[in-house]
Amino acid sequence: MKNNKAKNKILSNQHFKSAVFFIAVILLCIAYYYVSPYFLFEKHSSQQLFPMHISAEASGDLQVHFLDVGQGDAALIITPDGKNILIDAGINDDAVNAKVIDFLKALNIKRIDYAIATHPDADHIGGFLGIFDEFKVKFVFRPYVKSSNTSTDRLKDRFNPPNANYCETDIYADFLNALNKERSSWVYINKDNDLIFDYGNNLQLKFDFLTSTSNFDKLYYSNLNDYSSLLKISYANFSFLFTGDATTTVEKEALESVDLKTLKCDVLKVAHHGSDTSTSFDFLKAVRPSYAVISCGANNDYGHPKQQTLINLLTFNTKLYRTDKQGNVSFIINDNGQATISYQKKYNGSLYIGY
Repeated sequence: MKNNKAKNKILSNQHFKSAVFFIAVILLCIAYYYVSPYFLFEKHSSQQLFPMHISAEASGDLQVHFLDVGQGDAALIITPDGKNILIDAGINDDAVNAKVIDFLKALNIKRIDYAIATHPDADHIGGFLGIFDEFKVKFVFRPYVKSSNTSTDRLKDRFNPPNANYCETDIYADFLNALNKERSSWVYINKDNDLIFDYGNNLQLKFDFLTSTSNFDKLYYSNLNDYSSLLKISYANFSFLFTGDATTTVEKEALESVDLKTLKCDVLKVAHHGSDTSTSFDFLKAVRPSYAVISCGANNDYGHPKQQTLINLLTFNTKLYRTDKQGNVSFIINDNGQATISYQKKYNGSLYIGY
């Protein structure tokens, strides 16, 4: 009888220890889930992970899709090794969200490996709310801008930096709250945060931020559009220059601080939907794009693209594509640097005629 009691006691202790161990493992997993992104951020903020080199095997072509999201910006990039990168996501609107999400799902995309939120404007970051709901987003590049909105008061300082420029809009607050809930790893956009895919045989896909927008360089822009870093994407001697809504302030900064050979590109994503606050003659003289893409809404209230911007592009014999006239515009680049260009809708008029 005593032996049975002793055995039962031993079994009971073992069960208790197993239960404690199991609970401890669960708690550790929960702690890792909630805390690890912040530890990773601490590494990012000290630049220990950048430039980030990723060894991979190129199994396809580089795809760059400029999506028709009306008066906004969104571009999907599929790397030769199958990674999905989304630069902006349009406005938070049911119809626009459905258009972007349907496009991604049609390509059998189930996750976003890297998201780049260029700056806090609603027509660029609003659509990420739908993306966070529909897809797992693994890593986010975000602007060094604080949300001064009561809904973000509980966010930690390292997530919502008190010494940064601020944005008061509800949509930017919603974006930060959604990013915090998503628990994606993230980093502030900075010119040192390059992302490089190494495919061997001297073949690389490089994401190179050319201008800084974070406090790492003590920069402060009064215009939130200027937190749009110029981003050059290069593959097999073919390149794209993404500009967000950057104004001539950033263009001048780039002309003074970036090697002019680096600024030159094959495809320019025209800044600020073709506004005349960007795409200056001096900037185009350095960039000299063979192609340009303007993302804007049909008959929009801003009169984008502006006539002066169109004249500047025409002066440099740049072949123009416009989402308001042609819908989605896609570039497929093979490993020899040869481009195949397609668009969603045929347009018989001149793309250079202003409103």
